[in-house]
Amino acid sequence: MQKYIKEVFGDYNKQNNIIDAKIEDINLYKKVNKLQLNIASEKQVKITDIVDFENYLVDRFNISKAIISINYGNIEIEETIKQDWENIINYVAKKEQGTKSILKESSLEIQELEIIVKLSLKGANFLIAKKIDKGLEHLFENLYNRKYNVKFIEVLDDNYDEMMEKRKKEEERHLIKEMQKQAQIELERIKQEAKNKKILEEQQKKAELEERIAKLPNIEQVAPEGKSPLIYGRNLAIEGDPIKIKDINNNTNNVCIDGELIGEILTREIHKEGKKEKILTKFSVFDGTSTITCVGFFLSNIANEIINRIKSAKALRVDRYSFF
Repeated sequence: MQKYIKEVFGDYNKQNNIIDAKIEDINLYKKVNKLQLNIASEKQVKITDIVDFENYLVDRFNISKAIISINYGNIEIEETIKQDWENIINYVAKKEQGTKSILKESSLEIQELEIIVKLSLKGANFLIAKKIDKGLEHLFENLYNRKYNVKFIEVLDDNYDEMMEKRKKEEERHLIKEMQKQAQIELERIKQEAKNKKILEEQQKKAELEERIAKLPNIEQVAPEGKSPLIYGRNLAIEGDPIKIKDINNNTNNVCIDGELIGEILTREIHKEGKKEKILTKFSVFDGTSTITCVGFFLSNIANEIINRIKSAKALRVDRYSFF
């Protein structure tokens, strides 16, 4: 008992004449991964419906190609070949690459059982070698229930070579524009990725700095037991609250910072005639936002103790007048 397309392929939900066709035969050719479906229809099936159903079969069964053959019996089918010609060209081009450029500006002349395809471009030999004429004959029989003999002839303009050279240049310009467009799109994509990466790095760096700030000990809590927290200076009571190093600029007065020692302490002896020997000392302090270099001049007899206390300190509070 024959079944209808709409019964066997219930998930194909398009409303067209092909769903009312009966299935006569189905063959799957595994070696070439192709499905051949023979159907019988009492209604004319449009080429657009054939294309749509073949695409459905390819996706549904994961095959490379699907071919539908239609048996109309003795039914009279309206011949709309010239009207359908553009869709027919697209269908053939999908089956055989390289044919669309040759066929796209062609015209038809129908003489009883013969269809002459007039080509405005060279390529008749290529189409014949690819058996496109035989493919069209089968397709016309499929669509219109009538056997035609298909011929290709080249009808070229007198200025054909000039026209082709002009077309070639236009295609080259179009290709260059398309390449430039794609390059710009790729550049914008790279820029956006770099921007996103920079934002992510800045967010990560900020989080790390905030974590380091949170771990910095309070300056009042880090003095060695039995010793004053004052390492060097006249008064432990420093006026003003510490500010962030990143906020310091040329207009900032009475700078006071809290932070931790990073890196090495650099020293150099300073000798001046008639004056006591001093040690120039340079060290860097980090407060979680940035780093600043501090410079001090210490008498040589106390310099070692000061330097050792700076090295062993868990945290430092420094004001701009501490060492000058």
